[in-house]
Amino acid sequence: MRRLVHEVDVHEVELKLQNEELRQSQLELATSRDRYTDLYESAPLAYITVDKNGKVLESNRMAGEMLGVEPRALSRRSLAQFITHETQDAWYLHRQAIFSTDTKQVCEIRIRSADGLRSIRAESIAVGEGNERCCRTALVDITERKRAEEEREQLLAREQAARREAEAATKAKDRFLAMVSHELRTPLTPILGWLGMLRDKKVKDDKIEYALESIERNAKAQAKLVEDLLDVSGALTGNLRLNLKPVKLSEIVDAAEGTVRPAAEAKQIEIHLQRDKDADLASGDPDRLKQVVWNLLTNAIKFSPSGGTIEVQLSRVASTAQIIVSDTGVGIPAGFLPYVFDPFSQADDSPTRSQRGLGLGLAIVRQIVEMHGGTIRVRSTEGIGTTFTIRLPCGNHRSDEDQRDA
Repeated sequence: MRRLVHEVDVHEVELKLQNEELRQSQLELATSRDRYTDLYESAPLAYITVDKNGKVLESNRMAGEMLGVEPRALSRRSLAQFITHETQDAWYLHRQAIFSTDTKQVCEIRIRSADGLRSIRAESIAVGEGNERCCRTALVDITERKRAEEEREQLLAREQAARREAEAATKAKDRFLAMVSHELRTPLTPILGWLGMLRDKKVKDDKIEYALESIERNAKAQAKLVEDLLDVSGALTGNLRLNLKPVKLSEIVDAAEGTVRPAAEAKQIEIHLQRDKDADLASGDPDRLKQVVWNLLTNAIKFSPSGGTIEVQLSRVASTAQIIVSDTGVGIPAGFLPYVFDPFSQADDSPTRSQRGLGLGLAIVRQIVEMHGGTIRVRSTEGIGTTFTIRLPCGNHRSDEDQRDA
């Protein structure tokens, strides 16, 4: 009997010890859980746990702040609701990789938060077993870093573009200097040659007149090159001035056509004129406008084959005067059309090009037309011809003196 009582006492003591150990374990577990909760909630990073379907099981305070909602409001919601459309696939593949491997996975996504879009680096690991297996993710805000990277890339792109522009400008300058030197030297060579032969009396009497004509022709060509250079320089620096007075465009068209007629006849090119005498301007610079029409006609003759045709139409369209110059020439390549009015630009700028010139004529034409408040357009098809259309307002224009007084 005494032995039985002793065994009961021992059993009660063991039970008490086990209960104490269990209570102590539960206390430690609760303490650990509280410590984990405190650490989880006060962590400087946003943490979130999702199941296999991407539904939120758990999130901390920083995750709520990042997404702009209360952590409790995230429960059972899909994190994909906050992820931008273009990074949805990255997040889906990221989750698939997490549940199929035991290694840490990283991806970059963009989320819509309360204060706008954010770039996020998601670092995830899989936790739990079986049906309890889930994905625990740290969301690291890398918005500022991505912005800095984008700004650095933009700066690099701008620097590279600036370098390319500088290199292109240097090459263009070299080509221009070579072109100007060649174009100025071309008429100078026969001038000096004929002058030397005349001085040494090596020209027969019947060739003297021909020699003088050649000298005069080449001197005028060189003077025209210099004049074009001065004009385009004045246009680029804003020093090109207009001498405004009442203008009869029909007379200007006639005068320009008369100037180029010998060159057209030499190539057997017919020039057809259609003029509306009511299409006059209240005021304009007659010399500059003649220069415009002359340049267009000269180009048309230069690039038209022998036996070609040039049409010049002057008409009144509403409150504008319209001048159309069209030819049946070689046309302009489609890729060059956007640059046809740029200074020093030529469709063929190779040293062996068949047509000489500095590529300044059309640049000067556009500048003069725009100074008169007008517009110029070009339409062309290779092998068929080119058409230039000018429109000038028929309203009043003020002279340079009036503009300065104003």
